[in-house]
Amino acid sequence: HIAAVSKCMLIESKFPTLVSLGDEFEVDWTIRNLTTQYEEIHMKAGDPEDRFIMTGILKKTIVLLPGETFSLNETLVPVKTGPSKLPCPSFIALNETLVLVDDCDSSVFVFP
Repeated sequence: HIAAVSKCMLIESKFPTLVSLGDEFEVDWTIRNLTTQYEEIHMKAGDPEDRFIMTGILKKTIVLLPGETFSLNETLVPVKTGPSKLPCPSFIALNETLVLVDDCDSSVFVFP
């Protein structure tokens, strides 16, 4: 799932679409620098609201060389059943002062 594309970054996410209540699952994020210069990215985890318990990297600064890729993951535990929107992190590229992802439509269905 491509979460965002800008002239400097490609951000992709990978996650299951069906999960079970109380069973942890991972959301994997991959960030690729598409430029010919280094990019400094500030990442901040999204708000899990009252649907998930979240662990993993909550804040991070990433420096990517030209063409370099960085991966990180969040572990979520669903605490309510039904369709649930995933918490969406923000990625801010300092060289562009651009929020690359600040809202996404990614969701999972949580079975009892």
